[in-house]
Formats: sequence, structure tokens, C-alpha cells
Amino acid sequence: MHFEYLFRKKNWLEIGLHFEKNNSETNNQQVEKLKASLQTTLNDKLNEEVIFKTDWNSKKWAKIFFLNTSGVIDEQLEKWAIDKMKIFYEILKNELTS
Repeated sequence: MHFEYLFRKKNWLEIGLHFEKNNSETNNQQVEKLKASLQTTLNDKLNEEVIFKTDWNSKKWAKIFFLNTSGVIDEQLEKWAIDKMKIFYEILKNELTS
């Protein structure tokens, strides 16, 4: 499990928490558990649509993520990414360590 920034070819940025064990059931269960307990909190605190994706990447991995689709890579995007990752991390850290 790890946090990740991903820049995509179509000029969008993904910020996510990836679950990449070889066991898809474990990955999916972790994402579904966090979805049940944190979906509203994440959407509200981040002011973003947070996506909970199971059976991702050849149906083994799962992830929780949100996107910036502005198409512009600049200082404003950098600030947005840092600010959002801090919030994302703090909310998830509290849940994952309890």
C-alpha cells in the first residue's frame, strides 16, 4: 500500500492510495472498508470527487484516488497537489493506523 502521484498523457494528475498486493480480494476489501467509513469525509474535506476502484490493473489491485483535469502543469497545480495530498494523507493515516 502506498500513496502516489500519477501524471497522465492527457495532462491530468491523479493523487491516490494504491493497494497492490497479489491478492485481489484483500485489496478490494481494504478499499471497500475505507469507502464505507470515509467516502463522505474525503469528498467533503478534499472538495473533490474521490473514486474507490476495485479490480484495477489486471483485476488484482485496487485504489482510492481523485483527479485534477485542468490540463495545465504549473505552480498552481503543484500547490493544489501538495495541499490535497496533505489532507488525503491525514484522513487516511488516522484510519489506517487505528
